[in-house]
Amino acid sequence: MAQSVWVIDKDHSKIGFSVEHLGGIGDVEGQFNEYQGTVYADSDDLKNLRVSFVMEAKSIDTYNEQRDDHLRSVDFLDADVYPTIVFESTAYKQLDDRKFRLIGDVTLHGVTKEVSFEVRYRGVAQDMFGNMRAGFRVSGEVNRKDFGITWNRFLDTGGVLVGEEIRLLCHIELIKRS
Repeated sequence: MAQSVWVIDKDHSKIGFSVEHLGGIGDVEGQFNEYQGTVYADSDDLKNLRVSFVMEAKSIDTYNEQRDDHLRSVDFLDADVYPTIVFESTAYKQLDDRKFRLIGDVTLHGVTKEVSFEVRYRGVAQDMFGNMRAGFRVSGEVNRKDFGITWNRFLDTGGVLVGEEIRLLCHIELIKRS
């Protein structure tokens, strides 16, 4: 059977994240604006898929220019030295008809670690131009310290300025390549 190839439609996708702020009293949310991804599957039903995904570190956007510049700096992403964040899947485990676990390697800040994401398959539909599309919601957490990103400040009231766990929530729409 021929392999099907799907690419991310950036007009209908969002690569979002959040992290605790000020000892956990709030969250800072953001997204990455520049990315590309390809999904390879054994069939059009997207079973036995493999994912290749790259984000541009400099495209981080938390809706605050000063904070974004700090996140791009050597204190966090060090985007001049490590310009991309890469995910390559290594395993796919079906949990039920709509949910599966996607396991793979993330390379961030020069460190590669295995991570696991929960994926909710939202189905396949044909758009008004005849293109086949598929939708997914991807969620999970990564600990930034696992990737050598350790900058922080202690608060006078206890706790730290920036949380360690980065929560990911991505909405992905794919278009099948012909």
